[in-house]
Amino acid sequence: MERLNVLKNIITILKKKDIKLSKILIQKVIFFIKELYPNHGFGYRFEMYKYGPYSHELSSDLDILKIQGEIDIKGNEILINNDNDVIDNNSLTSFVVNTLLPLFKDNDDFNTIELLGTVLYCIKALQENGLELNKESVIQEVKGWKGAKYDDTKILEAYDRVIDLVDGG
Repeated sequence: MERLNVLKNIITILKKKDIKLSKILIQKVIFFIKELYPNHGFGYRFEMYKYGPYSHELSSDLDILKIQGEIDIKGNEILINNDNDVIDNNSLTSFVVNTLLPLFKDNDDFNTIELLGTVLYCIKALQENGLELNKESVIQEVKGWKGAKYDDTKILEAYDRVIDLVDGG
C-alpha cells in the first residue's frame, strides 16, 4: 500500500507542476527514480520493452489506482481525479522536482521520452557489466536495442541530458 501512496504522490507532484501525464512518462520517471535514487525504487522491476524500460508491476499499480478512482487512463494519457496535496516534502519529492523534472522538457514527444529511458537503461547496463562507458558505447548499445529508429545525433542529445544525473558521468 505504501508503494501506491508514493506512486500517487509522484503523479500529484507532476500534475501540480503542469506536466502532461502519460503512461510512458510515469514509467520513465519511476525508472529514473529507481536507477538514480536507489533508496526509493519501490521494488519495481524494469526490463527493456518496445518503448524502453518498462515495469509490469508499475502498470498493474496504475490499474489499481484507476480502480480506486484516484486516476483515469484515456489511451496513453493519465488524468488525476483528486486534487491531492503532496503527502510530504521529503528528499524524494525534492529529487523529483529539482532533478528529474528539469530533465523532461515540455515539448518532449513520446519518442524522446522513450529514448531518454533507453539511454539511461543502456548506461546502467554498461556500468553494471563493467564495460566502457562513453558516447560511442552508449550509441552502440541503444542501436542494439532500437536498431535504426534513432540517429546518432538524437541519441547523443539524450545522452547529454542524462549523463550528468548518473554517478560517474
